[in-house]
Amino acid sequence: MSIRTGRILWSSGASRPAPAALAATRRGLSAWSNDSVPTGSVATLHELGVAAGEAYGDLKSLGTRKDGAWVWTTFAERAARADALGNALASYGVERGDRVAVISKNREEFVATMYGAYAAGAAHVPMYEQQKPEEWEYILNDSEAKVVFVSTAALLPSAREAARKYGKKVLCFEDLEAGGEHNFAEALDYGATLDGAAAAAQRPSASDLASLIYTSGTTGKPKGVELTHDNLVWNCTTMRDLMREEMGAIGHYPTAPVRSLAILPWAHIYGQTIELHGMTAAGHEVAVATDPTTFLAEVAEAKPDCLFAVPALYNRVFDGFQQTKAAMPEKKRALADKAVALGAKKARSRLTDADGSSPPPLTLVESLQHFVLDKLVLSKVRDKLGGKLLFAGNGGAALSKEVRDFMDACGVPMTNGYGLTETSPVLTKEKPLELANDVKGSIGVALPGVGVKVLDADGAEVAPGEPGELCASGRGVMRGYWKNPDATAEVLFEDGGETWFRTGDQCVVDASGHVRIVGRIKEQYKLANGKYVVPTPLEEQLARSRYVAQAFLYGDNRPYNVALLALDWVAVAEKFGKAGSVAMPAPYLFEPAAAVEGLLEAHGAELKALLADEIAAHSSGFKNFELPEKFAILTEGFNLKRGMVTPKMSVKRPAVFAAHEADVDALYAEDDCAADEPIAASA
Repeated sequence: MSIRTGRILWSSGASRPAPAALAATRRGLSAWSNDSVPTGSVATLHELGVAAGEAYGDLKSLGTRKDGAWVWTTFAERAARADALGNALASYGVERGDRVAVISKNREEFVATMYGAYAAGAAHVPMYEQQKPEEWEYILNDSEAKVVFVSTAALLPSAREAARKYGKKVLCFEDLEAGGEHNFAEALDYGATLDGAAAAAQRPSASDLASLIYTSGTTGKPKGVELTHDNLVWNCTTMRDLMREEMGAIGHYPTAPVRSLAILPWAHIYGQTIELHGMTAAGHEVAVATDPTTFLAEVAEAKPDCLFAVPALYNRVFDGFQQTKAAMPEKKRALADKAVALGAKKARSRLTDADGSSPPPLTLVESLQHFVLDKLVLSKVRDKLGGKLLFAGNGGAALSKEVRDFMDACGVPMTNGYGLTETSPVLTKEKPLELANDVKGSIGVALPGVGVKVLDADGAEVAPGEPGELCASGRGVMRGYWKNPDATAEVLFEDGGETWFRTGDQCVVDASGHVRIVGRIKEQYKLANGKYVVPTPLEEQLARSRYVAQAFLYGDNRPYNVALLALDWVAVAEKFGKAGSVAMPAPYLFEPAAAVEGLLEAHGAELKALLADEIAAHSSGFKNFELPEKFAILTEGFNLKRGMVTPKMSVKRPAVFAAHEADVDALYAEDDCAADEPIAASA
């Protein structure tokens, strides 16, 4: 691959890469090794970016889809842009330990702001485009960021207003009038003309703050999580090494750069650690997805080797297969089911138990059948995902066993992981090809260097297999919550010379160290009969129905549980022959409202019966007292417009209950109705 000559930034004019990056560019490096940036060779993310620029030179790093084609930035170009921006930030008065904020979706410039901040010794404060201006204002004020980057000219007025009160400098990624106050490209060009001495004098150390990430705030004001360079370097290099081992275990040890398609938001720690820092450390390629709604089109073009995503993406793949299968003639449906069954058996036969035993392999006849049906059926699923996918990782929430088994059956090995922003994030991860993974709620074993223990409500450690709160220690544990010592003291404690973090999650750890998640402790409530309910697992399972977008379970101090069901009205419209009458322009926002209400009015009785069957079909494995006895149908989802979810789509339970308390009360007021006769709510 050749390097473009001349400018390597985003605007016209003179530019000069930093010496290290320029040397790498001149060398025209094309050789790749997974060990080019060995674990332990870098102490900060700034050093990681520089080392990657030198080691991987002209190899592809970031890909952006422009005019129907993928345009790639090299590692050397990335390093040069980071240095140029670091120089500019230092000239603006940003000093070591200051904060630099960004309001943006995933794009190349986001990466430049992150590594540019590190080059100037500053911490990076990411925010989502879809957050409200008052949330930006709160974070900008709380973090005391000196400079704010914003992605689009359309967002600039709101961002400028949010920053105005506190005297922040605002720079926009999009091209503005030359010489404009908010021209990001000119800032890059300006930084490239500086000698870099000011920025070089304030490089960060391993213990310095690298990222200040504000948690979603499902129950109150967001808290700034302080993550150091050591936190993030340790987590990303550990995950890099585990990914290499995983690929080797499944027979695909990397001998060349692999490619991912980045759909995880980089404003969230999961996407940052796995895709930005981890893939950088490994010299791998990251194609940047432009929009979740166009993901399936882009994945077919990008042809990734691996994916890191949340359950919603894999659910879409599974649901699409189910819908296609439902439209097939009976004989073809039977062949599709046979293909999945054989694929699942083959996948399970590769798993090993602790004693080294494995489930039975395919027979000779089954192997021949699988060979044919894989080409006819399962390969079509892989083709939808680009046709080259070697493995996929899931995080952010539990993936249903049904969907995980389907992906495995299609020849895409899945692994679950678990972590939190406060732990940088990954704490546990499944080992590939272990039979122990084939358990509902499995989140694997602790990463090397991570300590885990389960405590009861009194703080005593429980026996293996007993539920309690998962606590973790290790190099990934945050420094604390920004300017919030009381909140920090609630979750961090010292024991045995180590700092431990209370995750707030109820888990079970067996004698072999395998962790299984049960639910969030803070979401747990007690029914009037004294039985405790953790609602999230059942809510997630009910949302696996094609017709249910979101579910909200409630029963605090009540005789039984009830459910609020926010439906997927696009699927409901298709079910009742009204395909195309309803659209979803944003997550869980269905329009037009009149069409939704018309569907409920015309098909209310049929819809209630359908949903009762769906609840029964998706609640196996739960205790009777956990199940909802009644439910209400909502014509609106829990969405950002209504302030009921966080930017990463976590439901704000207090907000949902406050908006729908009357609907909940109405369900309990209907005790003279049969338990299986649900009512409908208007919103």
